[in-house]
Amino acid sequence: MVRIPAEERRRQLVAAAFRVMAADGVGAATTRAIAAEAGMPLSSFHYCFRSKNELLGELAEQMVAREVRAAADVLTPEDGLEVTIRGALRAYWQLVEEAPGEHQVLYELTQVALRTPGLEDLAQRQYARYQAGCREMIERIGVACEVESSGCCLWTYWPGCW
Repeated sequence: MVRIPAEERRRQLVAAAFRVMAADGVGAATTRAIAAEAGMPLSSFHYCFRSKNELLGELAEQMVAREVRAAADVLTPEDGLEVTIRGALRAYWQLVEEAPGEHQVLYELTQVALRTPGLEDLAQRQYARYQAGCREMIERIGVACEVESSGCCLWTYWPGCW
């Protein structure tokens, strides 16, 4: 058997968790189902993640990072602030349209976490990452368009990010 680095296994397990949850819901995402979907023994799951909660946190982290990257990749400061903001939002929305199941998973994950004793922190971490991603995009747009943060409309429209 070929040795796969733990970081690659983690990535594969997160992708498998997305697939399981998109197909059958968050409740179906047992560690066994995720490991089976990834084509790995259950021991690989426990080697890579301390708990399912840790995997779910990583799942939310990766999704938000992907959204920020997609928006950052299309920044066009030479076209001005408004066009740059619209382009970033379009890039984000394109991800939603291309993979609606992934976004449904994140919404469902929030609800399950809020209703499951011991998982409440997962919803809090998920939304903290959303806020950090929002802040990161606002900062990138501000820097790219050479906009000062004080008094900028970006910071006014998204006060929840600060």
